[in-house]
Amino acid sequence: MADNQASHVSVLTLRETIETQISHHYTFIHVLKGQLNALALISALPPDILSQIFLHDAGFFGDSIIPAMRMKSRLRIAHVCRRWRAVALDYPILWSRFRVDGYSAACIGKLLSMSRKAPLSIELSLTHRSMYTVQGEAVRSALASLGRVRHLSLAIRGPIIPEIEELLKVPCPLLEYLHITLFPGAFFTHRALESLYISQHSQLRQLHLSNCPADWRRTSLANLTELSILYDSTSDKTRLALDVFLGALARMPRLQMLKTEYAFAFVTEAAHESVPVTKALLPHLWKLQLNGEGLASCTLLLDCIDAPRLSRLHVAIEPQYHELQPYSRLFRAISKYASSLGPCRTFSISHPNPKSNKGPSITSYADTFPHDAGGSPTAHWARDRTPGLVLLGRPLMQGSIVAVFCEAFPLGDVQTLMLPGAHPFSFESWKWYDIFKHTSSVVELRLVDWSVSEDDGSIIRKGLGLQTDTSGSHYVPLPNLSTLTLEAAAFRVNPAQKKAAFLDALRDVSTERYENGVAIKHLRILEHRRALRLSHELKLEEADIRPLAEAEQIGEVTYVEGDTSDSSDNLYYAAAPGRDNDDNNEDSTRRHEYSYDSDELLSGWDTDSSDS
Repeated sequence: MADNQASHVSVLTLRETIETQISHHYTFIHVLKGQLNALALISALPPDILSQIFLHDAGFFGDSIIPAMRMKSRLRIAHVCRRWRAVALDYPILWSRFRVDGYSAACIGKLLSMSRKAPLSIELSLTHRSMYTVQGEAVRSALASLGRVRHLSLAIRGPIIPEIEELLKVPCPLLEYLHITLFPGAFFTHRALESLYISQHSQLRQLHLSNCPADWRRTSLANLTELSILYDSTSDKTRLALDVFLGALARMPRLQMLKTEYAFAFVTEAAHESVPVTKALLPHLWKLQLNGEGLASCTLLLDCIDAPRLSRLHVAIEPQYHELQPYSRLFRAISKYASSLGPCRTFSISHPNPKSNKGPSITSYADTFPHDAGGSPTAHWARDRTPGLVLLGRPLMQGSIVAVFCEAFPLGDVQTLMLPGAHPFSFESWKWYDIFKHTSSVVELRLVDWSVSEDDGSIIRKGLGLQTDTSGSHYVPLPNLSTLTLEAAAFRVNPAQKKAAFLDALRDVSTERYENGVAIKHLRILEHRRALRLSHELKLEEADIRPLAEAEQIGEVTYVEGDTSDSSDNLYYAAAPGRDNDDNNEDSTRRHEYSYDSDELLSGWDTDSSDS
């Protein structure tokens, strides 16, 4: 018995000795791995550069003020090796941005501790139900540090309990970015922006409100540079009184970008005479976007602001009136900014795009279309350009309204004119001469996308051929026209007959212009090779234009066929920028980011990470 006990003790002693040796070897291997890692080229980087690399990997540098919260990336960085871990843990900014959703109060407390005194960027999703769960404790922990917050993004679903409202009233001396989204059924008890303690001395730079009412009468944001106020088209939230909002704008002298969407209460056409408004001087405003606002509201806003540096203007017109006078007033208000928007060298009218659900648009570019690179599809060129002016909306389907715009807006610098060739943009309904008489400097005319055209040559014959004015005198429109580009031309209704009539009209027009000393020097047929083509559709072939190439009336005829199979759905439509996609999808994208529980976040923080 005693021998067995002694044998057992000796075995235990031997096991302890072996385990000690194993531990010693592991420790030695750990040291060797550290020495090996120290020889890596990246180990030569100083901590400040390495920390910047960590920020890039975690998504801290992007288009959004609060980028994608890649917590998993930050955790992996801290577990690569001892040096990376030490650098990461010693860099508070790396832990200063986080989303509260899905984390416990202990986890949030750990992040707040690791961020030390660094300004915070916090994203919160608040619901009435979640505030009475474990998630509510995490929210309270985050809001308790609101005085350190520089960037705050709130997504609110359902009524906010008074306790949370009280927490949101604390001073925010560092707050520079505020984004509030209220979903259906969500509201603050006070229904006022002032509940967030945006005082007169606020350092707020960017403010984005979605379906969130605000008390603009007492709001003074002297440091604000970017403001967006968005409502759903069917939202029942209280719209802004335009005169009150103009008074608030007058207290935002540093504003650079302004975007509204369905934000203003209805304003009648008599508002100019009946509503007392405040003139707002905005010397730094360079971008203004108005979507879904009433015609009179847009006109009054443009009339009552003074923005000498406005270089980008987007206006989505709502169909409200049948008469032309309201549109004329709006276009005159827009024309006030013609000089700051830059010269209109490329003028585009696009037809509705059924693939993207975008309506017709009028677009002005300061860039000149490169005539020597005319084989490039119009949409490809437009996609790479930033237009100065964009008008978007179904009223622009009426040629008379477009003609009113051409009367108001200076088009004397237009070098390239882009027009749609599809039905219902026929010559009769559009009266192209109303456009041509204001664009006499045009050098190139591009007729874009005839894939659904029923045209028999009327646009060419009646638009570019010899005309007779009211006095009986003859003239040729677009006297400086030297290049005619037909892009994606095809015929569907009686295709053979239509194409033959079109080619005859083209030949006759070329002859008329040649005999009157304003010949077309270059005719370009730009055909896109599409994957699908209707069986009853005919396109212009190279054989169709060979006789035109042999005629002396045209200096040069070019047939260009390109493959656009990898292009976007908008290829055959001139660019019609509307609502920014990054504004639309910001919240939904963030909610689909990974979330991790507190155990994963806190695991391993109290022990050193092995080099690997």
